[in-house]
Amino acid sequence: MRSRWSGWGRWLLVLCVVSWVRAGAEEGGPLPPGVPEHLRADYERGLVDERGRPIMRWKDPQWRSEDFIRRQVKRLSSPDADERKMGAYALYLHRPGEGVVDRRGELALEVLMELAAGDPSVEVRSSAVRAIADIGTARAVSFLLERYGREREAEVRVGMVVGGGRRNRPALVPLYVRALEEDDDGHVLYHAAFRLGEVRRVHGRGGLGEYYDRAVSGLLRQARRERPVNAAWGAVKALGWYAEQRRRSVPVLLRALESRDKELRRQALYALGQLRAVEAVDRVVADLKRMLSGGESRYGVKTTVLVAGALGDRRVTPLLLEAGRRWRGWEWPWRELFAAFTLLGDPAAFDFVYRYVKRERPGTLDAFVAYLDALCALGSMGDRRAEPLLRRRAEAQREDIASSALVALHWLGAEGLEAYYRQYREDERKAYACWVTPSGRGIRQMRMSELVKLLEAGDPPPAQRREAYHARWGS
Repeated sequence: MRSRWSGWGRWLLVLCVVSWVRAGAEEGGPLPPGVPEHLRADYERGLVDERGRPIMRWKDPQWRSEDFIRRQVKRLSSPDADERKMGAYALYLHRPGEGVVDRRGELALEVLMELAAGDPSVEVRSSAVRAIADIGTARAVSFLLERYGREREAEVRVGMVVGGGRRNRPALVPLYVRALEEDDDGHVLYHAAFRLGEVRRVHGRGGLGEYYDRAVSGLLRQARRERPVNAAWGAVKALGWYAEQRRRSVPVLLRALESRDKELRRQALYALGQLRAVEAVDRVVADLKRMLSGGESRYGVKTTVLVAGALGDRRVTPLLLEAGRRWRGWEWPWRELFAAFTLLGDPAAFDFVYRYVKRERPGTLDAFVAYLDALCALGSMGDRRAEPLLRRRAEAQREDIASSALVALHWLGAEGLEAYYRQYREDERKAYACWVTPSGRGIRQMRMSELVKLLEAGDPPPAQRREAYHARWGS
C-alpha cells in the first residue's frame, strides 16, 4: 500500500511548512534558523533566503537603491565573517538604478578598505577588494596598488584583478600590468592577462595609455611560458585582441600550437583566427582532414571549425562541406559551421546551407540558434536565389527567425525592405541579430526597433566588417 506521505502529499507538506515560516516572519514571529535577527527586514522583503544569503533580483528597485548600500555597510561590521563576506560581495554586485548616482565610493569605500587591509578572513578580504575594484575611483585604485605588494594570499590578489572585470576600467591597467610583471600565481597571472585583453577590446589601444608597451611585452613573455599553464591561457587569449601586434604575436601563438596542453593549443588557435593569421591555415586544414579520417582534433572540433572560417581562406570550404554532409545529429557543432560559412561568404557552400534552411525546422537551445546562424550565412554569400526563402522567414511569427532573415536580406542587398522596417520600427521585443565579429561567432541580441536603425544605417556583411577591421591595423 502506498504511503500517504509519498508523491504530491510530501510536496504539499513542504509548501505548508515554508508558507508557515514565511508567515511567521512577516507577522514578527520566529525567523528561520539561518536568518539572523538583524536581517529580518531583508528577509521579510524577499532580499535574503532562509540561510541569510542575498537573493540577487537586480531588476528590483530595492537592490539598486542607496538604502541597499547602507544596509550592506551595516553588515560589514558584523562579528560573523560570513555576514561581512556577503555584505562586501553584495556591494560588489550592486548596480544603481537608472539615473541614480553610484554612491558606494562615498558610503562604503572606507569600511571596505578597512576590511581589505585587516580582516583575518581571506574570503572577506577577497570580497572586499572585488567591491573596491568595481567602485574604481582614483582612491580605490590607489589603495589596491598600495595593498597589492603586501597581500600574501593569492585568492585576495585574484579578487583585486577580477573585481574590475565587469566594467573593464582602464584605470585598473596599472594593477594588471604590475600583476603580470611581479606575480607568480597562475590564477592571478591568467586574470591579469585576460583583463588586459578585455580593456584592449572595449577601449582600444588608448585604454592602456602609457602602459601599452609594458602590457604587450608582459603578454608576449607570459605566452611563451608553459608554466604555470593557466597563465599562458590568459596571455594567448589577450593577444588575439592586439591586431596591431600580429607580427610579434603570431610566431609565439604558432609555437603554442605545439604545446602538450590541449587547452593552450585551443586558445592559441582561436587567437590566430582573431588575428586572421594565414600562417595557421595549413594547421587548420590538417586538423579538419584528421577529423574526417576519424582522428581526434588537436584543438577541439568547435574551435577548428570556427577558426577555419575566421581565417578567410576558402580552401577550407570543401572540407567543411564534407564534414557537414558526413556528420549528422546535434553533437556536431552546427553553430560553428554556419558561423564559418558566414565569415567565408563562399558561394560554394550555398546549396548546402539553402537545403538546410529549407528542410530543417527550428529546434530548441543550440539547435534553434544554429538555424538562425544558417539564415545569416545565406545572406553573406551574395546569391539572390536565397531571397524568396529569406522573405518568407522574415514574415515568421518568432521574432528571432524574422530578425535573422531580415539581416540576411539586408546583407544580400535585397530591395523593398522598407515595409519590414516599418513593421518592426516600434517593436520592442529582443531578437537575435546575426552577430559575427572579425574574431568569430558572437551573440548579439537587441530590440527589433534598434535592429532596424542599425540596418538603415548600413550595417555591413561580416566579410566586409572583417576586412575593415584588419585593414585598420595594417594586417
